[in-house]
Amino acid sequence: MILLKVLLRALLVCGVAVIVAVLLSLLGLWIVAIVTSVVIGLFALGIGAGLLDDKKDSTAIPAIGGLVIVVAASAVSIGMIEENLWPGTASGLLLEEAKAHPWATTLAFREGVVRTEWEGDAPVLGKYNEALEYVYVVPVVGDEWTPDQPILVWAVARRDTWEKRAELWKQPIRIGVRVRGSLVENYLDAVKDARERYHLRSDPDPVFIEWTPTPEKSIARGWRILGNAIMMSTVAIFSLTVLTRLFQ
Repeated sequence: MILLKVLLRALLVCGVAVIVAVLLSLLGLWIVAIVTSVVIGLFALGIGAGLLDDKKDSTAIPAIGGLVIVVAASAVSIGMIEENLWPGTASGLLLEEAKAHPWATTLAFREGVVRTEWEGDAPVLGKYNEALEYVYVVPVVGDEWTPDQPILVWAVARRDTWEKRAELWKQPIRIGVRVRGSLVENYLDAVKDARERYHLRSDPDPVFIEWTPTPEKSIARGWRILGNAIMMSTVAIFSLTVLTRLFQ
């Protein structure tokens, strides 16, 4: 029964922390998401209370470990999940109408072609200003668009997804999954690179999308990442608590 309680509490704490962090990050509030995950992680300090002996030192290890695990899982999820996870589709859109549907995950356009010749890129810098990876953007424009008009929608890719998405950019798909999260600032840097390199204009707050014919697969991938984070966090806290009990 004790181990069952540990498992249920670990699942609850990890699930709430990761889900809240991911949802906040997808709203563009990724810094708030990290702070929130830390606050929720503080509740993990009591995950061993009442489950082990009443000695303070017997609960310290699983408590601190629970905090670290929850925050780490939230941070990993924020970095890996880009797509909105909630359902919602806006169809028959003109490109300029994309911003009018902020809660839509899937955006289906009446027009739109990806101009791969105007690609911009930017590094994702680490702690010591070293490039951890690169992100890429390409403009999505309408049939009547001219270079003096601002670009409202950009298709994006990361270094590990560039090859696959670059192939999709060549296809007349006209469907995209809205992209948000911790890399938005990097995508904006890539937009700046494209603007300066090709003398383009862009909306200051453009819509970023994954150009894909199967938006449901992209959304499902995000849910799998979230589920894996919850599962690994739960198993880690459960194992830590059991080991502490065995060796105390």
